[in-house]
Amino acid sequence: MKIHMGLGVLVLLLLLTNGALWAGDITGGATTAITTLKTFAAGNPASAGEVNQNFALVRDAVNDNDARLDALAAGGVTSAHIADGAVTSADIAADTITAADIAAGAVGTSEIADGTITTTDILDSTITSADIAADTITAADIAADAVGASEIAAGAVGTSEIADGTVSSTDILDGTITSADIAADTITAANIGTGAVGTAEILDGTITAADIAAEPGIEYSDVSGYGTQTAFPTSNSTFASVSVTAPAAGYVFVVATGEIYIPAAKYNNYTYLGLDTSESTTIPAYGRNVIKIYSESNVYAPTCVSFTFSVSAGTTYTYYLRGYSDVASSIYYLHQNLAAMFFPTRY
Repeated sequence: MKIHMGLGVLVLLLLLTNGALWAGDITGGATTAITTLKTFAAGNPASAGEVNQNFALVRDAVNDNDARLDALAAGGVTSAHIADGAVTSADIAADTITAADIAAGAVGTSEIADGTITTTDILDSTITSADIAADTITAADIAADAVGASEIAAGAVGTSEIADGTVSSTDILDGTITSADIAADTITAANIGTGAVGTAEILDGTITAADIAAEPGIEYSDVSGYGTQTAFPTSNSTFASVSVTAPAAGYVFVVATGEIYIPAAKYNNYTYLGLDTSESTTIPAYGRNVIKIYSESNVYAPTCVSFTFSVSAGTTYTYYLRGYSDVASSIYYLHQNLAAMFFPTRY
């Protein structure tokens, strides 16, 4: 009865193992079939020794496999145990793949998440023009002072590439600015160096009184040449005149010189010379701008009459040399000269 029960258990084990028991290194994939089990025929008696021998073989195989299964559970699975293509992302724990696990050239664009590459991920000096998409480099991508002449292609920088107000004198090659580069009406006095404007830079006929600084100037009238004489009238008359346009408020000093000839026959008479700003004014017998000559004999009298007039800016003034004599004819005014000098200040 016990022998038949042993046979039943053995048959059950054989069924569970698909009719074969295996012994060997299953962690490495190499196993050996148990081929020494005793086979019993139906109707033939089985001895206890043979049955026990079969049980012993099965026990040893089971215990051996159990040990190898424990080793498998403790990390004994190798590449040889895994079928090709059988491992998916669900089988891999997060943050366990390292550089050593990745084959050279295995990571491409599709394996890299957008926006995850930073400066520290890029090997120095490995980015070339072919790696950069057109029109993707902005000012924020360029380090200060990183771009020099050697980094810029000829003709690559135009108006749109230059920020307003960023080009200074040091950025401009000496002698390269021409009139075509300068906008109309942009040059001011502050842009012109001292002494830079000469005759060649001034358009003919464009200087007016307003352009002339308030500095001393002179205007004169040479009434007659040497040897020319003018008879003195007996009523107030004009011998000469001179005009001055004052560039600024100031003063005009007017002076008249000449020589008066009075013959002996005309003694005991008076001759008058004066300066005025009107031809209708009567020269007075006495005044600060009048000289009075009295003669008792034949005489040549050098004369000089002068006066200082105040003036306003931009106004044209005319000064008249006027005179008369108490005696008609034979008295002459020679070598007459009239000059007017502008002065901007008084001391």
